Amino acid sequence: MARETTHITSTTVNRALRAAANGLGNFEIGDTRLGGLTIRIRQRTATWAIRLRIAGRQTIRTIGSLDEFRDPETVRHLAARAKEMARDGVDPAELLLAARLEGSGELAAAETTALKRAGTVWTWEQLRNTFLDDTKARKRADTYRSYKSVLNLPDFAPLGGMLITEITSKHLLAVRQSLIDRGVATQAAAAVRTAKAAFSWAVEQPTSGLLRNPVADVKTKPRATSVQPIAALQYEDDGNGGKPLTEEELGTLPWAIGDYPNPAARLACMLVLATVQRRLTVVSALKDAFQEDPQTGYLVWKIHGGLNKGGRTHEIPLPPFARNIYECAKAISLPRSRWLFPKQRKQFASDDDSGHMNERTLNGVFYAAQEPGGRLAVPPGGKKLSPHDIRATFTSYMKEEHGCEDKDAALILQHSEGKGQTVTSRHYDRAKELERKYELLSLWEHYLQTAMTAHAVEE
Repeated sequence: MARETTHITSTTVNRALRAAANGLGNFEIGDTRLGGLTIRIRQRTATWAIRLRIAGRQTIRTIGSLDEFRDPETVRHLAARAKEMARDGVDPAELLLAARLEGSGELAAAETTALKRAGTVWTWEQLRNTFLDDTKARKRADTYRSYKSVLNLPDFAPLGGMLITEITSKHLLAVRQSLIDRGVATQAAAAVRTAKAAFSWAVEQPTSGLLRNPVADVKTKPRATSVQPIAALQYEDDGNGGKPLTEEELGTLPWAIGDYPNPAARLACMLVLATVQRRLTVVSALKDAFQEDPQTGYLVWKIHGGLNKGGRTHEIPLPPFARNIYECAKAISLPRSRWLFPKQRKQFASDDDSGHMNERTLNGVFYAAQEPGGRLAVPPGGKKLSPHDIRATFTSYMKEEHGCEDKDAALILQHSEGKGQTVTSRHYDRAKELERKYELLSLWEHYLQTAMTAHAVEE
């Protein structure tokens, strides 16, 4: 049988494949880089093989077809591992079979597949199901139900099929972030706690194949970030401050926002302008929070107390302009989403789009409207306009032009400090309060539309 020895490269592989395809006889090509590694050409086939000595006996093990494994360096890693196993008296046949079944030729992937076939290391599904079975047998029913609900969240889907020895802190951090992005931070903390408990339990199980808890260092919550640096960087004052816009800036801003390429983000910013609510309040608005009020006939946006600093439910009636913005946003929103402004981007293929738009997206729209060359371009060293400045503008305008008191502004802004000052429930019944809010927002809406008309972009 003809044989040659050379440094096998991709060119060598292609030559061997052509020879096999043309039926050019039986011969072998040995590799000078790794002793024992050969390409065998037989009856129109070309395969990788490795010559080994196992327990004192010389043998040959097939690695795979050249059609499957074309990268010589990848095959060398696999063959080198096979030789190591043979020196230890272990036949690498199962590893090489796993490589062919897995298909990539990568050593790590072949070892993982071999372990799965052998069943010596649990997969994520085995850990989850076995842990839940043990919990059901040993713990209270409500604990079992809680663990089962958490570990079956779709955010764990990327772990599917992985060996538990492959899973690292980064994987669990990705699960935590996915839940946070979906707006369910409480579930994120529960997911981390439950997963850590499951891995800790698996370490003590002799059949799991896990020697240490790989996610022990994952925190239930991300490290808290100080608000002050973020506010400074984003020009975002989350208190009662903010920079009141001039009439020209207010009238120009909607036209500049209109050039932003994301229609949902544009509408979210316009809803900030029309209703004077905070960024997070707007982007987290639920579709079913907007309902016709039978007492007044207004379309009322009922904002959950959890989104307000004072922790109280806040109702905002929508005058015509604001109502039109809401209806446009609803028309382009994903029908299956509960949110008026659904999350813009999936983190995983399994993501179910159940989150809402990130509130910082609104800052991005505002800042894009102030890029150099535009009518709202910020001079060097100047302060950019931010969504929160709209609240300051509303307060300033209502006081200066209409003589409104702090309690009137607080009716719209829902300031936490307004709780003790306004106590609106003692001065108005609900219908009168809604009428007063509608009146205030109508005044603001008129001012906004008048400014927009005065500073419309000429075609």
